[in-house]
Amino acid sequence: MEENNNVQYNRRASDKEKTKKGLSLRALSYIMSGVTFTVSVLMLVSVYFTSKGYSELKTSTENYIVWEQSAEDLIEASDYLTEQVRSFAVTGDVSYMENYFKEANETKRRDKALEVIRESLRGSQASIHLQNAMKKSVDLMQREYYAMRLAISAFGLDINSAPEEIKNVTLDEKDAALSKDEQEKLACMTVFDDVYKEYKETIMSETQKCVGDLALATRQNMEKSFSRFTMLMTVQWILIIVLVITVITVILLTSIQVINPLVRAVPNIKDEKPLSVDGAYEYRFLAKTYNHMYKVNKQQKSRLKYEATHDVLTGALNRNGYEVACKSSDLENYALVVVDLDNFKMINDTYGHPTGDSVLIRVANEIRRNFRSSDYICRVGGDEFVLIINKLKDTPENREAICKKLQRINDAIRSKDEGLPETSVSAGAAFGESCDDSVETAKKADSALYEVKQGEKGGLAFYREKERPQRRKTDKAE
Repeated sequence: MEENNNVQYNRRASDKEKTKKGLSLRALSYIMSGVTFTVSVLMLVSVYFTSKGYSELKTSTENYIVWEQSAEDLIEASDYLTEQVRSFAVTGDVSYMENYFKEANETKRRDKALEVIRESLRGSQASIHLQNAMKKSVDLMQREYYAMRLAISAFGLDINSAPEEIKNVTLDEKDAALSKDEQEKLACMTVFDDVYKEYKETIMSETQKCVGDLALATRQNMEKSFSRFTMLMTVQWILIIVLVITVITVILLTSIQVINPLVRAVPNIKDEKPLSVDGAYEYRFLAKTYNHMYKVNKQQKSRLKYEATHDVLTGALNRNGYEVACKSSDLENYALVVVDLDNFKMINDTYGHPTGDSVLIRVANEIRRNFRSSDYICRVGGDEFVLIINKLKDTPENREAICKKLQRINDAIRSKDEGLPETSVSAGAAFGESCDDSVETAKKADSALYEVKQGEKGGLAFYREKERPQRRKTDKAE
C-alpha cells in the first residue's frame, strides 16, 4: 500500500513538472528586467517634473498651516487673557492676574504668532489685517490693565505685589474717589461693556480676514499646480500598474508555494519554534513532521530539566537545584537557613513512609507559604531543607522576621488539622554577602543548627563570628 502511494505521489509530481516545462525563469527574469528598466526610466522623468510642482505646493500648504495656526494662537491667547481679566475683576483672586501676565509676558502666544506671519507675509494684505488685529489687541490690554487696577483698589489688594504694568496705571481722580463697590462694578463693566466687545469683534474680524487672504493665496497656487499634477500622476499610475503587474506575476509564480514557506521556516528553525503548515504538499509534510518532533522534544526537555533540579515529592529544588541557586550571579546579601525536621525518623517508623512523605509535603508547603516566591526552597536531604533568602542584609529586623516565619511554620505543622502527626522544625541561619561564600555560609548555618539540636528542639539559631551561635526559640519570638 505504501509503495502504491509513493508511486501515485511521484506520478502527480511528474505531471506537475511537465506543466512547468514551458516556463523559463531565466527568460522571465530577462523580460522583467527589461520592463522594469524601461518603466523606471519613465517614472524617474515624470517624478522629476512632479517633484518640482509638489515642492511648490508643499511650501504653500505648510505656510498656510503655519499662518492659520498663528492666527488661531492669537485668538486663543486673546480669549485666554479676556477670561483671566474678567475672572479677576469679578472675584479679586490674584491667581487670575498672575495667569494673565504669565501669558502676556512669558508664553507670549500673540507675539510669537505675529512674528511668524510678519516674516512670511511682510507687506501683504494678510499681514496688514493681522497687524490691525494685534494693534487692537494691544489697545485692549491697556483697558484690561485699567480694569485690574480698579479691581485691586476695590478688593483692597496690595498694589506693591502687583506686576509693574499695573503699578504704572494711574486711576482717574474720579474713579479713585469711588467707593469699593463702585470701583468693583466699574472694573467689571470695563471688561464686559460694549466697547470691550467691539474691540474683541474687531480683533476677530481682522484675524478672519487674514486667514481668508491666506486661504485665497494658497488656493491659487494649488490650482496652478493641479493641472500639471493630473497629467503627470496619470502617467505615473499607468507606469506603476505595469511595473506592479510584472513584479507580482513573477513573484507569484516563483515564491508562493516554495520560497516564502522556506524563508519563513529558517528563522523558526534557528529559534527552535514550530513551523507554519502551508505551501506545497511536500513542505506541509516536512513542516508537520518537524512540528511533531519539536513538540515531543520540547516536552522531554522540560520534563528532564525540571526533574534534574527539583524534588519530585515536594516540588522544592533538589541538591542539583541547590547547587545552581548557590552559584546564581545575583545572589548577594542573603540569608541561608538550614531547616531540619525534628523526630522525622520516629514518624516514619511509627506511621509509615507514606505519612512521612505527607509530612514532608506539608512542611515544604508551609515554608513556601511563609517565604517569598523569589526565595530558593531546597530539599537537600531526607528531612533537611535549605532556604536561600536573597537580597536580605543582616539586621535585627530581618533576623526577627525570619524567626517569626519559622514560628508560623512550627505553629502550622504542630496542628493535627490535616490528619498528620504533629512535628516541628529546628533551624540554623547564617548571613552571606555573595554567591562566592555560599559553602562557608552553609557551614555556619549547619553549626547554628547543631547548637539548636543539642538543646530544646523547635528553635532557631543565628551564627555569630567568634562566638557561639545566637540561639532563639521560635515559639517565643517577639
